[in-house]
Amino acid sequence: MFNNQDKKKGAKQATSSGVGIDRRQRQLQQIRSKAHKEKLKLFRKDDEEEEGDQQGMDHTGSITDITQINKDTHPNHISVDLLPTCLELLQASRTEEEVLLAVTVVRKLLCVNMNPPNEQVARMGFPPLLVQLLAVPNEAIQLEAAWAITNLAAGDARYARVVVDAGAVPPLIQMLQSPSDGVRDQAGWALGNLSGDCTEYRDLILQGNGLIGLLSAAMYDGASLSSIRNCSWAVANMFRKKPAVPLEVAIPALSALAHLVYHTDTSVISDSAWSISYIGDGPAERVQAVINAGVMPRMVELLASPAHEIRMPAIRAVGNCAAGEEAQTQLVVNLGVLPHLGNLMADSKRTVRKEVCWTISNIIAGTAEQTEAAVNSGVMVPVVQQALSAPELDVRREACFCVSNLLATRIPSYMEYLLNMSLLPPLANCLRVGDTKILVVALECVEYCLEYGAAVAEATGSTNTVADALYECGAVDSLESLQSHNDVHVYDLALNIIEGYFATEEEMNFAGQQQMMQDFADPNNMNGGGGAFNF
Repeated sequence: MFNNQDKKKGAKQATSSGVGIDRRQRQLQQIRSKAHKEKLKLFRKDDEEEEGDQQGMDHTGSITDITQINKDTHPNHISVDLLPTCLELLQASRTEEEVLLAVTVVRKLLCVNMNPPNEQVARMGFPPLLVQLLAVPNEAIQLEAAWAITNLAAGDARYARVVVDAGAVPPLIQMLQSPSDGVRDQAGWALGNLSGDCTEYRDLILQGNGLIGLLSAAMYDGASLSSIRNCSWAVANMFRKKPAVPLEVAIPALSALAHLVYHTDTSVISDSAWSISYIGDGPAERVQAVINAGVMPRMVELLASPAHEIRMPAIRAVGNCAAGEEAQTQLVVNLGVLPHLGNLMADSKRTVRKEVCWTISNIIAGTAEQTEAAVNSGVMVPVVQQALSAPELDVRREACFCVSNLLATRIPSYMEYLLNMSLLPPLANCLRVGDTKILVVALECVEYCLEYGAAVAEATGSTNTVADALYECGAVDSLESLQSHNDVHVYDLALNIIEGYFATEEEMNFAGQQQMMQDFADPNNMNGGGGAFNF
């Protein structure tokens, strides 16, 4: 056996970079914004607007008499020339009926599919008037004003700024306690758009206790599905932003989220699972908070969901736990995550397969028992036979980390296990990609395999079969070309492998003479080059 029994598991023994076996908590952070980006802001259409109706029309409608407009009037039929009349009615505030009519017209104009008059509404001074209406004791007026603010904030960031500067956040948070489901629904939607705009607005909502307000609205007895959806989406938007919501603020939200992930609606489950994944994204104490909330069994269960929008946040939450401390990794292993990971390797979504490989690599980087559990589960078979040759480079990169972490254990049975799965051909192909990270990790893997082959050859008196197989795969040509790579790390790794395992006798003699001259010049430098494999 290899002489590695006294070495701490996970310590790099090769002379290469050491990027493989370390736990990697959030090297996938760039997906964070992409995975949820389509739900960052939501524009609410008019209830009377039919799908496909008047497509392409803007606010050049023909109705210029405000008395001809009612709740059933299509937004595209209303002229923007009515804005001055609406402004006059809102400023005068003579009757509730006139105020409701005026705010309804403004809201309908902001519901136009193309080119809504956001600029005119902001420039004419409507936002402060709309904010004032959020506090009037009339649910219909509150709803229309909040709807107008929702769509204004859904546009360009400057309009969200206008809304916030007008003081919209406190009354919107207050509206989350309204007995009217429609008012709560619209307030949650507006706050979701504001929190999705920037961290500053998110923090302003947090300071006003808006997070608890949103979760309370989502848990409100008898709340409509629309209200639950919008409030859970708004909560996910708040947790999505970096820097992360402080843990002491996030922990009280976990009890409600633990309930919402058992909802029957796909959108509610998805957004709640995203929130949980965002809370657990970071140091071990954040992971432990999620574990303490008792949601991890549900996250593992959701890995088998037929809905991609549920599987994606679930694997993210599970991956965060696997990247934590050893006991946290063991928790997901005990929950039976490994069979799910094997099944997800066939997922059609690139992002899922990448996260799965990342999770597997972190389990392998755990204790000896966790590594053995991963091997025994068979998850390395699709990693080697599918992910390592994936057309998506990010999936292939994570697969390389899985292989590198297992090879770095230097356990002969694991080395044979991988080599018997025909590891070397896809590994050789990884040497031909242009991604520097893939090249570095793949070169490390090649070095591990060659060292093992050399140790076997020395013990059996045979040739290095790994070197022979790599030569047949064309890996030597790739290694030679990498000696001219512009990344110094890639160059050094390739050069060391060539000189150590593929140099001609003449080149080896020359290298030996050079080393002897260096040793003669520096007698203290005559170490044995420790860390080599041996039986």
